[in-house]
Amino acid sequence: MNTHRKLIRRTALVAATGVSALVLAACGGNGGDRHDMGSMESTTAAPTTSAPAPTGQMMIKHHEGAIEMAEKEKAEGEYGPARESADEVIKAQTSEIEQMNKMLGKS
Repeated sequence: MNTHRKLIRRTALVAATGVSALVLAACGGNGGDRHDMGSMESTTAAPTTSAPAPTGQMMIKHHEGAIEMAEKEKAEGEYGPARESADEVIKAQTSEIEQMNKMLGKS
């Protein structure tokens, strides 16, 4: 039974690590190689000063979700590197939210 419990814990650890890696890759937690929301503008379209409200609001919710996951990882996570990267995720996602709010005229 003890071997079975170890296997379950290892599987959960691998899954949590994978989720953390996906969040970091998708949401810019990679230090200097962070995604820039400004790069989302089309080079062929006329420049705009604001994002469409529904899209902007969805993106803000997306980034807020990443912050919630990172905060949960910091509070409950058992894998050190994932817990340590949570601060980077929070910082990057907060910056993205601020930028989206500016684009929506909510600064």
